[in-house]
Amino acid sequence: MSDEFYIGYEPTMPPALAPRMWVTASALITCAVLLACVFAAAQGSFSGGRFDYGREQSFEGRIVEHPYPALESTSGTGRAQWFWLVGPGKHGAADLVKGLDGRQVRVSGVLIERDGDHMIEVAPESVTTTSSQPSPISPFHTIGPVTVEGEIVDSKCHLGVMKPGEGPVHRDCAVRCLLGHIPPMLVFREGRHQRRVPLVATDGDAFSAELPSLTGRPVRVRGMLLERDAREFLATSARDIEVVGSGLGKRDELLERRQHPAVAVGISDD
Repeated sequence: MSDEFYIGYEPTMPPALAPRMWVTASALITCAVLLACVFAAAQGSFSGGRFDYGREQSFEGRIVEHPYPALESTSGTGRAQWFWLVGPGKHGAADLVKGLDGRQVRVSGVLIERDGDHMIEVAPESVTTTSSQPSPISPFHTIGPVTVEGEIVDSKCHLGVMKPGEGPVHRDCAVRCLLGHIPPMLVFREGRHQRRVPLVATDGDAFSAELPSLTGRPVRVRGMLLERDAREFLATSARDIEVVGSGLGKRDELLERRQHPAVAVGISDD
């Protein structure tokens, strides 16, 4: 009778055992490779957002201070190009451009962009005026009432600083960015394309309602679509925003209750 017992430090494996082990090992390796390929193919690709971290540039244009800081630039293109402005980290740029509404300025910062939307992370103390007289800012024009379903995101992360910059996995970060006065945007599908519209209050000022219970989940927003210099804004209030369903899967809802026991899944009237 042949002895099939094998100890790993022996130089050879018993003849009857070696073929079976070779077949088993080959099958396991093949399954591992196939599973890796399947998981890689099923994994959704990251967004096309871009953040030029460490590559500071100079920009010139006119400051639009309200409802959210922006730079309207015509440098080198002959037509106006809009750059949202934010500060470093999870902070907006309101304090960096305060009192400069309508003024021509030069700023230094890092470019953030996604699908034609542009933003600059402004370097502190880099804003310098290049003209003493402000020019008037165009008023809002009303387009009409709309109801849109999408997701409320913090624009800085969504446009390219974080990947993914949306969804439940990014919710905690988004809440902190919005509390730091990063402009909130509603992201929604229009046919095969994704659109982003900044949220503003019903009076056209910055949207100041608390958003922790609404961020990172599907919502339905009713409001008035506004336009200023070919830029669209959605004027709404907290009472006109509702979560579609629970907005969370069972696993995400359990995590939500553990991480945010005091935050209700719905709309807060506070």
